[in-house]
Amino acid sequence: MYKNPESVLVVVHTPDLQVLLLERARHVDYWQSVTGSLESGESPEETALRELREETGLSPNGLALRAWKTCNRFEILPRLYSRASRGGAGPWGTSRTVLARLESSRWAMLFVDEPRRYPDAAPPG
Repeated sequence: MYKNPESVLVVVHTPDLQVLLLERARHVDYWQSVTGSLESGESPEETALRELREETGLSPNGLALRAWKTCNRFEILPRLYSRASRGGAGPWGTSRTVLARLESSRWAMLFVDEPRRYPDAAPPG
């Protein structure tokens, strides 16, 4: 199965401009925003909501989405090119940015099998 070379970068932020970054599970010390490929027929906003649910568990309640009108072009790494769609995109992909503003400045800790790495941040219990 090929991946669509069109993706969305989701910048999750609070009203006071705190930004959510996720540490990659397989690459310690690599941090990124929520990202994902558009599925057939999805708008960038729909992709952003789906990826937020999949990667963080955040629901659309309390989120204000705004798509930027920019489209960034990036080179697909040669080792990943075989996974890219055969739609004539060549070695290039595109990414659109969607802002997701949380209406609250209160963050919830998100854990995916990582409480050992950050014991001081682990939830009680």
